[in-house]
Amino acid sequence: MLLLTMFRKTLVGSWPKDEKQKEIVTWAKLVIEHDTEGYILFIATTLGWTREDVVAYIKHLHREIRSGRKQGYYRQKVVWGRKPESR
Repeated sequence: MLLLTMFRKTLVGSWPKDEKQKEIVTWAKLVIEHDTEGYILFIATTLGWTREDVVAYIKHLHREIRSGRKQGYYRQKVVWGRKPESR
């Protein structure tokens, strides 16, 4: 089995000039805006945040992402594989 791993920075916002990067950014932004609570809630409650704190943080995060003033990114690990050819 062939297994490949790649670490990359995934940009957030609409600022890249490259068309391919702009497409990736659009999808990343969509994911962040629609499942932010799922990403943040577990970690934040483990650190002692209340649900109200998390909701307030998420609102602030969404406002900053949409504003375009900051050029954000997050680190991402991408793993894919391929089965060996059967004989």
